[in-house]
Amino acid sequence: MTSSRARRAGALVASVSTLALVGGTVGAAPASADPSPSSEAAAAWLVDEISGGLFQYPSFPATDHGLNIDAALAMLDAGDTAAAQAVADELEPEIGDYINGEAFGDEGSAYGNPTAKILYLLTRLGVNASDYGGYDLPTILAEQTYTEGAATGRIFDTSIYGDNANALGQAFAAAATGDAATVDYLLLQQCPGGDFRLELGDPEASAAEQGCTTASTEPSTDVTALVVGLIRPLSDDADVASAIDAAATFLASQQAEDGSFGGVAPTTAPNANSTGLAAWALGSACEYGRATAAADWVRDIQLSNGAVAYDQAAYAEASDSGIAENDRDQFRRATSQAALGLSYDGTATSGLTILRTGGGGYLKGGTNIVVGVSGVQATGQQPCLFVGGASTILVAQDGVARTGVTLPRRTTNLRLLATSGPGGAGITAKVLGPKKLRNINRTKRVERRGAQVVTVRGLEARESVRLKYRKPGGGFRTVKTGKASRKGIVRARFKVGNKVGLGTVRVVGEYGFRSGTKKFRVVS
Repeated sequence: MTSSRARRAGALVASVSTLALVGGTVGAAPASADPSPSSEAAAAWLVDEISGGLFQYPSFPATDHGLNIDAALAMLDAGDTAAAQAVADELEPEIGDYINGEAFGDEGSAYGNPTAKILYLLTRLGVNASDYGGYDLPTILAEQTYTEGAATGRIFDTSIYGDNANALGQAFAAAATGDAATVDYLLLQQCPGGDFRLELGDPEASAAEQGCTTASTEPSTDVTALVVGLIRPLSDDADVASAIDAAATFLASQQAEDGSFGGVAPTTAPNANSTGLAAWALGSACEYGRATAAADWVRDIQLSNGAVAYDQAAYAEASDSGIAENDRDQFRRATSQAALGLSYDGTATSGLTILRTGGGGYLKGGTNIVVGVSGVQATGQQPCLFVGGASTILVAQDGVARTGVTLPRRTTNLRLLATSGPGGAGITAKVLGPKKLRNINRTKRVERRGAQVVTVRGLEARESVRLKYRKPGGGFRTVKTGKASRKGIVRARFKVGNKVGLGTVRVVGEYGFRSGTKKFRVVS
């Protein structure tokens, strides 16, 4: 794997949440279906919900740090950076209660998953995490990561309760730091079926036992979707891109006909959390059709106030009776996760622009070009480049993404489409492949000092062309340069000179591999 991962940490464009949580039913101010639901509406509802204080666990008055981070990431992904920053500011004074267990007797503890998750949010916000709430989070995470042995790159907990770090925390750590060893260890958790398992390898086991070498017993759409969305900004690494492709294939196999997804027990029934995360992941992998189908399912259970219900039954009850106070927690969790996938809209266009790919004429078939895409937002977009139907994941820096494209070795109009969802900005690249130019009409016998008239057909419209003449016993000289007509025809007239014998006409198109020759005789 390349060291490019370390350079990607500051260019993250994805957002993420935690696994789907099952909740109760809902039922106190009526809400109706929104004719144009969106991730922005979902984020705005979360902002209203969180105003005046952080989200608490419903069973006791303590901050639910993880849910607050999820909500902040949904806000950030919808473009409301100020609201996300406000959440991070509120979390800062009590972050110690999240990243360690000192407050409840777990002396000397440090937790890998929570540290990685808050560090990811702060990285997205561009906040200096080396003094956040009095903690140096990058250093703490580094200390909670194995740096030698078979488990190198694996995060872990220091706790009297054992090590509960898992693939979710590993994914947050990989996305927050871009550390190659951390990413490598995460990729080891991908199973042969393309899914990512939740459990990490036993750090005491051999190197061969650190990864998922068999099909996981409970393939999880939620874990897989979360990992895909998090590592997507690292996809300029070939191994990461390959892992995303395999994971997207797995997710596609789990999608129901109505576009929905379920999780693992007890959340196997279609729900907004699993479906929203899957929509986000599939869109990250350029599977926009499937992402839109999943997002449409979520939109169908989004209330007019922006809140997303956990499932269709919860939506039906809330539509009639409103969200009951004791059910708000379920809506907060569903909305925080489902919002990530709501940006995939079948009617949306991307606002991206493909930059100039070369000269004003034709591109040479079989060569490599660099395609730039501008207009990539810092958040909320997962741009892809579709080249003749095949997709390439784009990673942006400073609003511009660049990627190499190998042109087909044939003459074709190659469609390049840059988009972060259905629709988007495109150009058609005119590609020229090799061709033997045979349709060269000339006079077969020309008297010396006379003129030869040549007509060449079979060129492409407005293709650059050079026509050369070699007189008997001499070398080639150019007798005409220019462009073919719109019908691909070029004509030339030139003097053949005094010498008699065999003369040659050579035609060279835009590139040297497009050429042809014809001979004629100069007579006295």
